[in-house]
Amino acid sequence: MNKKIIGIFLCMLLIATVLPISSTMGNKEVKTIFKENILNGGWSKTFGGNGDDIGYCVKQTSDGGYIIVGETNSFGSGDYDVWLIKTDADGIDEWIKVHGGLDHDGGFSVQETKDGGYIIGGYTFSYAVGEHDAWLLKTDSKGNEMWNMSYGGIGFDNGGIVFQTDDGGYIIQGLTDSFGAGGYDGWLIKTDENGTELWNKTYGGSGNEFTRDMAMTSDGGYILIGQKLSQGLFPKVVVWLIKIDVDGNVIWDKTYKGKFGHSFGTCAQPTSDDGYIITGQTKGFSLFGKWLGRGDIWLIKTDADGNKVWDKTFGRFIFEDICPYIIQTSDNGYLLAGLTDGLGSFITQLLWNPLISKAYLLKTDINGTKEWEEKLGKSACVHVQETSDGGCITVGYTGNPNKPGDVFLVKRDTI
Repeated sequence: MNKKIIGIFLCMLLIATVLPISSTMGNKEVKTIFKENILNGGWSKTFGGNGDDIGYCVKQTSDGGYIIVGETNSFGSGDYDVWLIKTDADGIDEWIKVHGGLDHDGGFSVQETKDGGYIIGGYTFSYAVGEHDAWLLKTDSKGNEMWNMSYGGIGFDNGGIVFQTDDGGYIIQGLTDSFGAGGYDGWLIKTDENGTELWNKTYGGSGNEFTRDMAMTSDGGYILIGQKLSQGLFPKVVVWLIKIDVDGNVIWDKTYKGKFGHSFGTCAQPTSDDGYIITGQTKGFSLFGKWLGRGDIWLIKTDADGNKVWDKTFGRFIFEDICPYIIQTSDNGYLLAGLTDGLGSFITQLLWNPLISKAYLLKTDINGTKEWEEKLGKSACVHVQETSDGGCITVGYTGNPNKPGDVFLVKRDTI
């Protein structure tokens, strides 16, 4: 398997220095894909064309609407391009923009900036110095490009989560095999307000270590979540949590091992008690290299120093369940967004059938006890946010992980 294929796989899990081609699309038809009565007064919309279109991140904007970023191969100039969609409070698109080159480019995260525009963190094959670079794209309030920068070396480098920092610059999370101690390493890049790199730091050893998500902490630093290989006679892939100061230096790092098979972390957020909530997946027993369906959502609560306070799993024996994103809600509980498939990983792998997945929302109380769950149709949730009216907004894609369809946006009026 060549590095480009590996790179596309990593991008789906996390899951330009030349001016990119940018185009504007008119309003597209939106369709209701889920029954309104299961959304407690909410609504659902889809956006897409004839190809594969995926939503990776949604944020509520200062005007009460929403901004979505992802990737599309239905529109644009290349294989895949960054897709930026702005909607009103009812999910009706106000404008849609495409940014990218002739190869595979995508956006993983978006944030409204202090000047009313948007910053997008993602990746580019089209404009990479090496095989693949992290990419930072700044737009105005209408999604028009103001500037873009790529970061990387001669190997495979990937960008993911981006935040604007207090000094007006940006911090980007990603992974790299161009720099660091060996293999893939976690990666942080700090820039000024124009995207000029100020410093970059790598995290990891001689093997392959991945960071998949980042959050800002109350002390001005950051928390990174991902996976690494444990030490010992029978090493396993384990959840990896790293606390970073404002200058990118490691304060501490912790690992969390599942009961049976490999485990990995997908998202971590600071909590109201100064601790952290982590979500990911933990596997069960394997037979002849096939996991026996035990791909369960794993929820871990830690204290301020990363020590585990409690953990919970959610899933069924023959089903594959995963949660890419989690938030703490205003009632101090937790809201998880992900997917559950209808066949189970063991059967899927034996029969080589595509996953039959359903978008999945799960709400717990402060102690991780399930309060409700909701399956939203043949699709997958990738990101979720609480909204100013006490509801939530989630984005993802219709279809299944093997064959995505359209971007979907679902608003629920209550949590």
